[in-house]
Amino acid sequence: MFIGGGIALSMQMANAQNAGDMQKVEITGSSIKRAEAETISVVQTLSRKDIEQTGKTSIAEVVRSISADNNGSISGSFTNGFAGSASGVSLRGLSVSSTLVLINGRRTAPYGFGDDGQRSFVDLNSIPLDAVDRIDILKDGASAIYGSDAIAGVVNVILRQNYVGKTISASTGISGERDGNVNSISGAVGFGDLQADKYNVFVTVDAKQQKRIDQNSREKWLGQADARPWGGRDQRNGHTSAGNAGGSSFLGTLRPVNAAGAPNGNVTNLPGSCDAINLDPAGGTLHDNSRGGCLWDPVDYATI
Repeated sequence: MFIGGGIALSMQMANAQNAGDMQKVEITGSSIKRAEAETISVVQTLSRKDIEQTGKTSIAEVVRSISADNNGSISGSFTNGFAGSASGVSLRGLSVSSTLVLINGRRTAPYGFGDDGQRSFVDLNSIPLDAVDRIDILKDGASAIYGSDAIAGVVNVILRQNYVGKTISASTGISGERDGNVNSISGAVGFGDLQADKYNVFVTVDAKQQKRIDQNSREKWLGQADARPWGGRDQRNGHTSAGNAGGSSFLGTLRPVNAAGAPNGNVTNLPGSCDAINLDPAGGTLHDNSRGGCLWDPVDYATI
């Protein structure tokens, strides 16, 4: 006798049926093709074991490492935008405002600052790592159910409901240039079993510190705005004056002064500082300060 295209029942089962007793039968193989998860759309599930095996130190890193995450996502290391240091996921490259993030199937408050001042999103850094049981990612649009913020898909973070025990973990890292130290520590403690005690209480704590990496700490073209030695442009900021109403500039993006004597660019008066910062790393001629010129490198104030 065969069931499901290849499971044979033993003679003991046949004898049990003859005796009038029905025993439990477990089918361990079948030729019938079935989907792993039968839903209206494709759902990827990351279990607690999957999350731990990634070696990631935050939920933001776990979610943003899935294959469906694409252009428009926000990294916690990005500090130059309106939503600096926050982290958001962008499924299918449709931006963070089109990807809905739920916690236990419910909406949560968005980050206080929108991406570029207009796109709202949920900060993944606000979700503690040890409190998460699994993550469900709906890779298809769900705007018919949730609205326009779910056009790209839905990320549903399911928190633990019953945790008993104690855990603590820590990690540290440093770049190859001996800077940008990253230190993190997390822990959880829980007591009370829902089945036996009818209650469960657990607390999680996450802390992470990442030190800055200055752009000028990297060599060559990345560490300075003047890329002329490598065939590029001089994109330092500043202005020069030819002593007339029109003015002129002698390097790349330098801005001339206008008729009122103010620079047309984004540099205001820097009295007494031009002598210190008006150096040309390309080895060119120093600008004549008496004509009102002043150069400064924005890379000196930027971080990676």
